[in-house]
Amino acid sequence: MEIDVGPITGEAQPVHIHVGKCEDVGSVLHALQNVVNGKSMTTINLSLNEILTGDVLVNVHASYADPSNYTACGQLPAELP
Repeated sequence: MEIDVGPITGEAQPVHIHVGKCEDVGSVLHALQNVVNGKSMTTINLSLNEILTGDVLVNVHASYADPSNYTACGQLPAELP
């Protein structure tokens, strides 16, 4: 999974795949590589069908010190078009 949110901060930002919707973030399904200088690249050993199971999102946290503040959130589709 490749994430490009542009340069938001100079520090590493945690990013995860979560259950839920951006307005109601649930538990972590999978941790991804930190966003550094606006980018993250993670290889996930799951199929798209295993990831796209209902309401799922990718969420970028502001920092490790401020994990409840999100700088980006994107809903993943429940199925591929």
